[in-house]
Amino acid sequence: MTLASEVRTRRLRAVEMALAMSCQDRVEPSLRRLLGDPDHFVRMYGIQAIARCSSSSASEALARMLEDDHPSVREAARTAIEEQMHDGRYTGHVAETVDVTTAAQAFQAAALGGEMRA
Repeated sequence: MTLASEVRTRRLRAVEMALAMSCQDRVEPSLRRLLGDPDHFVRMYGIQAIARCSSSSASEALARMLEDDHPSVREAARTAIEEQMHDGRYTGHVAETVDVTTAAQAFQAAALGGEMRA
């Protein structure tokens, strides 16, 4: 796979392929490296893939992404953690701090390009 490619579209496509082939657990170390990518879209795609991994290191990686500089990445991490919690796979230490309703509203607002409203 081309998860380490210098070309953004190849990195994004490689994440899509990993998910389509259900091999995200086998390439988890490479996916975790994408979480440090300078491109926030790549980090968001990486979060989507990491959320489907079954290891405790995946949950910890998601928890660290809650501190990302980009608001859309933080919200993607919140949504991913909520999905893992729902499936009973989340093993990170911030499970009790994730407000599912707020996370869903913020993610929707970010997707629509607006601000979250109370």
